Amino acid sequence: MEIDSGPVRGVTERGCSIWRGIPYGGAISGGRSWRIAQLPDPWSEPLDAARFGPRFPQPTRGVRDFDDEQWQSENALVLNVTAPAHAATRPLPVLVWIHGGGFRIGSGPGIGTGDGRALAQEGMVVVTFNYRLGVFGFLSIADVLGDDWADSGNAGLLDQIELLRWVRRNIHAFGGDPQRVTIAGVSAGAKSVIDLMAAPDAAGLFHRAISMSGGDHVATPAQADSIRGHFLAALRAEGFGADELLSAPTGALLAAQLRLGSGARDTWIWRPMIDGRTLSCAPTVAFEGGDAARVPLIAGTTRREGAYYQARDASFAAHADAVLGEVFGAGATRALEAYRACATSLFDADGEIDARVQIGTDERYGFPTRRLLDAHSRHAPVWRYRFDAATPGLSPRLRAGHGADVPYLLSQFAEEPDDAALSLATRVQEFVANFVRSGSPAGAGGLAWDSYDERHRATLMVDEPMTIATDPDADLFALWEGKTWVPGEWWDLPAGASPGGA
Repeated sequence: MEIDSGPVRGVTERGCSIWRGIPYGGAISGGRSWRIAQLPDPWSEPLDAARFGPRFPQPTRGVRDFDDEQWQSENALVLNVTAPAHAATRPLPVLVWIHGGGFRIGSGPGIGTGDGRALAQEGMVVVTFNYRLGVFGFLSIADVLGDDWADSGNAGLLDQIELLRWVRRNIHAFGGDPQRVTIAGVSAGAKSVIDLMAAPDAAGLFHRAISMSGGDHVATPAQADSIRGHFLAALRAEGFGADELLSAPTGALLAAQLRLGSGARDTWIWRPMIDGRTLSCAPTVAFEGGDAARVPLIAGTTRREGAYYQARDASFAAHADAVLGEVFGAGATRALEAYRACATSLFDADGEIDARVQIGTDERYGFPTRRLLDAHSRHAPVWRYRFDAATPGLSPRLRAGHGADVPYLLSQFAEEPDDAALSLATRVQEFVANFVRSGSPAGAGGLAWDSYDERHRATLMVDEPMTIATDPDADLFALWEGKTWVPGEWWDLPAGASPGGA
């Protein structure tokens, strides 16, 4: 098979044709760090695409994953393609999966993703890929090193756009239809979907979108400056000054990144930014003005997103008090009482922690997603879901927590699913396959999934049984209507750096 960089040779496994580790960009290091990716150097001999490529450098160890987490490199702008092995009579629709991980960990075939085989078997071509992460993908350094690095704060997002350009040029060689491309992702991947919809440079590169636990969480210029200041202070503690950014070893950069936060506490530090170039405004503003890509959209959240973070760091719930003060002001007590009234008791007997966990859920994911759906439904077809089901292999405390829906889409369960879970997974995959093929999930799963509008807010409740609800959580979400706030890092960054960080 021939693509624009040269010939590639894949493998056939269990009914799928698979190509792994194909470069879509050149090496990123030294003077090219934080700059827009360039095309890879062409090759003439067939590229052996049997093995996943390396990950980008990231501070993670000890997680059993689909690829080799120990193999990290700055030469990691690589992608993977999985397609049905049988020849199709016409080009197949394409799903581009954007991995999550808080914009600081992960890889294309990473945790819970695999190689997309489950969806390829539904009759589509699946693309997974790496993009720059953490300090390498989302550190704004133009104020330190000059205008040549004006795009540094969105390097990882620009990698995603470059990947979509590769898909447009090459996916036909793998049996894919470049006019039926769906972008989809979870967590940081879902936020990326929303950011790409708002990014003018990505216009026309995709035709449908799926956001699983996303929302609007980009950095303002002031926030990007603050993060840079904290990072440079941390880098100085590692023995390197701002003028040594391009020469500092990868280990020192990762160590400085970890000084800003680790574990759950670095989840919302690294993210794309409003830079006036790739993103001129927050995605919600673009959606409300009709300036985002007017493509069909499926978006939703899990019922208890925050349970995942509370389980990882018991201080997660405590930050809800700051949210209450910032968002609700004098109405904070009333809002807290409303959440107490419907709290579960998974983390404490009286539900006090659970109420605050749910406030965190709705501040980060629930209400921002509904606001985006309200806005987008004025311009394009929209479908909303809420995931409520238990997930095999997860603790009852994590039922419907962040990421609990992904195994149902990608068939990557932590333990063998029972018949009920397999049945639910089949229905979820049918909905997605229909959407990827036609731009509508209608006619799948044995249930009519009504489109969403601001009046009825029809929502697919993903559980057993699967049902359609009208505006679930309406009473709680009414508390957030008309409120504005700038999502921050949740946990405080370490003290000791000036905002400018120069």
